[in-house]
Amino acid sequence: MRVQKMEKIGLKDQDGDKCRREYQSKEEQFRRKLKDLKEHCSDLEMIEKEVQKEIKREEREFVQRCRELKLMEDSVTMQFEELKEKEEHFRLKMNQFWRFFTTQERKLEMGFQDGKEKHEDLEQRYRELEFKEKHYAECLRKVELREKELVERSNYLESKSLALALRHQGNNESAGSSPFKCSIDHSSPAHLRFCVYMDGKDLQMFLNERWKEHGSIGTEVAMVLPLAADPAKLVLDAMEGFYPPHLSKGDREFDVNVARSSCIILLEQLMKLSPEVKPHVKKEAMKLSFSWMTKMRAESGHELEVLGFLLLLASFQLAGAFDTDELVNFLEFVAQHIQTPELFKVLGLGDKITGFIRKLIEKKQHLEAIRYIYAFEQVNEFPPVPLLKDFLSHSDAEATKVMKKGKMAPKAQKEQNTKRIADLKRVVECIEDKKLESEYQPQNLTSLKNLILSLEKSRWKQKSYLP
Repeated sequence: MRVQKMEKIGLKDQDGDKCRREYQSKEEQFRRKLKDLKEHCSDLEMIEKEVQKEIKREEREFVQRCRELKLMEDSVTMQFEELKEKEEHFRLKMNQFWRFFTTQERKLEMGFQDGKEKHEDLEQRYRELEFKEKHYAECLRKVELREKELVERSNYLESKSLALALRHQGNNESAGSSPFKCSIDHSSPAHLRFCVYMDGKDLQMFLNERWKEHGSIGTEVAMVLPLAADPAKLVLDAMEGFYPPHLSKGDREFDVNVARSSCIILLEQLMKLSPEVKPHVKKEAMKLSFSWMTKMRAESGHELEVLGFLLLLASFQLAGAFDTDELVNFLEFVAQHIQTPELFKVLGLGDKITGFIRKLIEKKQHLEAIRYIYAFEQVNEFPPVPLLKDFLSHSDAEATKVMKKGKMAPKAQKEQNTKRIADLKRVVECIEDKKLESEYQPQNLTSLKNLILSLEKSRWKQKSYLP
């Protein structure tokens, strides 16, 4: 029994040791955990301090931000108050503007109605003026026809008087009386007042003094030239002064263009008369033509020089001494002159006409080209209607181009409108003169005439409204 008890006690001691060891182990574990816990608490304390510092910093920033927001709120409140004041001011202004606008609208409506009535009145006045203009134009045409008949009759009587005077002079000379200068009565309404026995210089001076009559005096020159003993020599002598030094009368020296115009009138009539040119006269004319050619400038503003040179060659039959291509270039330069088609024929350049017409078309000189087409019967080669349409298209394009350059002054608008009207009238005149109505189509011709009326009406209104 005792042994058994001892064994039991030994077992219990063993169990106690085991429990003690376990307790000690757990105690050690606890101490370690307690140590870890203390270290963790220390870390927590540090973290807490950092957190507190951060909270204080954030708190300060928050307070600062609140102050700023307060300031912003005060600023926004002030701006809101200002906007309310501006809104009220704007509302007052809008009310004033609306009342002003309503008043002006009523005035404009009244003005528009008044303007409409004035426009209708102007339309009526324009129709009346248009009717009067047509009536006056018809009366003027009749007067011009009558005046032309009277001038022709007067010229015929003058020529008769001149022939009788010459016969009378011949009778006196055969009877032994002294020679005299036969002149026409200065009281005559005609302009044929110069003497039969004038020399070339006197003849040019006579024409220079009557430069205002250059448009009509050619017929009278044509009546006198055949009465001269040597018309070619007379005209050649009159060419002095075509280039400087010009002829003068006392202290008076005539303008260069006046002198050249007088020479051109004489050369034109000599070319039409086509008298026999004596060899010595032709030789002098040849020397003069070479002299003129060295002085001549074929450039803008010097057309009379070129025209005079060509007329000199034609009048004295000198074209064969010059290069034909060069002569064609000179003719191209003066293509717009009415004498040029006749010059082309007299100079013997008919075989060059096709290329000449093509050059005119390339230069957009369509109406000049049509003159030569009919003068040289080239209608099949160059149909005129397409050329007229090209001319109108070019004229319209030029007008549009000028308008697109910017706002035009009233004077420039008037000039552009006048040029456009002139172009359209030239086309209508060409169609009617050449009997092209059927080819051009009547409705198109009517449209052109209506456009002319519209543009003239617009021009008339510009005259009415512009100072």
